[in-house]
Amino acid sequence: MMPKESFLSILRMEDTDYIPVFPRDLTLGLDAYGTTFDIFLRDLTPEFSARCVLKLQEQCGHDVTVGCIRTQQKGVFGGKVTRSTNGMPQISEAPFADIEDMDKHHPEEAINDRVRINNEASRIVARERPDLALVDNCSTPMGMAMGLRGIETFVMDMMVQPDIVDRLMDFGTKVSELLLKNTVIEETDAAFLAAAYDNPDIVGDEPYERLSLPGVKSMTDIAHDMGIPMIFHPHGVFSTEDRLELLKRTIIKTGIDGFQFAESNDPEGIVSQTDGRCAILGGLDPYTVLLMGPEERIVRKMDQYMDVLSGHHYIPMCSCSLHVGLPIENLRTMVHAAHTYRERHA
Repeated sequence: MMPKESFLSILRMEDTDYIPVFPRDLTLGLDAYGTTFDIFLRDLTPEFSARCVLKLQEQCGHDVTVGCIRTQQKGVFGGKVTRSTNGMPQISEAPFADIEDMDKHHPEEAINDRVRINNEASRIVARERPDLALVDNCSTPMGMAMGLRGIETFVMDMMVQPDIVDRLMDFGTKVSELLLKNTVIEETDAAFLAAAYDNPDIVGDEPYERLSLPGVKSMTDIAHDMGIPMIFHPHGVFSTEDRLELLKRTIIKTGIDGFQFAESNDPEGIVSQTDGRCAILGGLDPYTVLLMGPEERIVRKMDQYMDVLSGHHYIPMCSCSLHVGLPIENLRTMVHAAHTYRERHA
């Protein structure tokens, strides 16, 4: 069974002898190829994007990739973009910090040349490595809306200007759905909803359920109509006793095929609700574990997750996406630890 088939089998809640690893490497491939983030802003071609992805996979041996170098697209709607110390672009002023600016834009603007580059890169990766699973990385409608407005402003809107929240959610839903429909290519095996802002720790349980879950369901329905499974990755803690029912409702109300837990979650609590309902994904914190190391600690932490989750339709990941600056040798250690877990613990 190829890694791709094992990955999809787990998302179908089927058993497999192979452990597929999905690091969700959004920009780390730039380091694998020894370039800088400047190329993303200037002249990143589909061919070079694909080479970076393939080079990282060659070095680390993982089984699932997003197929291209990818970062946030919200700058297309305006706002101010600055660079961090490693050169990665960051939104320093949200596009719709002034809500009147939303009326100057249309969701269709998100379907730009960057989408074409990403799609072409993914096709190259799929053609050269058909054994790997290819995942389309998307944003949720709520995540898109909050990113466009600014998280603090959006949370304030929830309290004092709910009509603005409705408008933002409508715009964010249209953008997210358009991106999903235009970035799933024939070779795509699954879709992934990245949801840093769909977080009950930030917005509260009731707003999370009311605002986030309908959009996740609509995106999941679109993915299923296209014949691919959907993975959902909300941030926040879902494994505590007071959140287990919320996690259960998240899975049932959205119809997702996989739930990736973020950092600070107890895997025992998560699997108590995912078991029998959907696959479970997640694992090492990329900042406190993968970034810091050392090798022995990475292996020990990976084994701790595998001890709990192995046998529960589990796909090892990190707790969030991976970007430039992470030591590639540490990712290689994580992937190898997951792949060899069963033989080391036979």
